[in-house]
Amino acid sequence: MRALTEKEWIQIVSIDNKVKDIFLRIREIDKQRNGFVTELEMDDIIKVVYPDLTNLDLVNIIRPFSCRENKILVDYKKFRAHLT
Repeated sequence: MRALTEKEWIQIVSIDNKVKDIFLRIREIDKQRNGFVTELEMDDIIKVVYPDLTNLDLVNIIRPFSCRENKILVDYKKFRAHLT
């Protein structure tokens, strides 16, 4: 599986900005509003919103936003700030 690069990700989002859809789905998962989802949840959400990315590894765009204390959790507020 080929890894998606940051440059490719930014290009995809700039052409077809569905970031709002990503965060609506995150809110459905994060009922407690603690600011975190797992890497797997984030990967699944992005691939549902952008089905063309299904066969790509998204670790390069998700991992930089991992929580320091628990690497499987993604700080989606930092992820959103990076995209806006």
